[in-house]
Amino acid sequence: MRSTAHMPPALDLAAAARGPKLRDRRIEVSAITRARTDDGERAVRIVGLSARTALLYAPEPLGWPSQCIDLDVPVLGGRDLSVMAGIARSERCRDGYAITVEFVIADTDVRHQLNELLALLLAGEPDADGRQPRVVYDVVVAYGPTGAGRAHLQEISLAGLSMRVAERMPHDLAVDVTVPTLRGGAPIALTGRVAGQRLSAEGGYITAIDFEPLDGSRRRALGALVADLMCR
Repeated sequence: MRSTAHMPPALDLAAAARGPKLRDRRIEVSAITRARTDDGERAVRIVGLSARTALLYAPEPLGWPSQCIDLDVPVLGGRDLSVMAGIARSERCRDGYAITVEFVIADTDVRHQLNELLALLLAGEPDADGRQPRVVYDVVVAYGPTGAGRAHLQEISLAGLSMRVAERMPHDLAVDVTVPTLRGGAPIALTGRVAGQRLSAEGGYITAIDFEPLDGSRRRALGALVADLMCR
């Protein structure tokens, strides 16, 4: 599966992405695969993927809302991961249908493989960081040259983060931030620059940080963190 900004011309992604969960963040992808329905196997294109849902394009309906299908999701090694999903909505568009499905995952191995795929997709778009999903991560982080400063993290993506600090910080100031992971591993050391500040209703300043280019290991670690947060 490749992550891409190219979509079938018949599909209005902006409209179709307004799925049943407003906080759901999908990664734009493009992969032709199969869906098994009560009426047999159908060819579909996955055009959006998150930890909870997928946005599909198909030339005809796959079923009715709440009906379950089995979707083959291409994963590492050229294999297909079979995931059960329920149809949440199906909308007519030019030359086909935009179909939102919600995953039904009870198997921890299936969940792990899907999370791994999302982390790799997130980490694999070095030229598209501006489109990366931002996720809420309410945690205390260390910042500053020695890591002595403390801030309340608000949101994070592969492109940057926002955090609440007590001090004013000059625009374009270089800042080191250390972010804890969810899996109990080593924290992620990140470097960025202040892109802006605004007053916070809770006191202090909401500070936007744009990351400097990430090396491979940091990008993979941050991609895995964002993927984990998307599953919460």
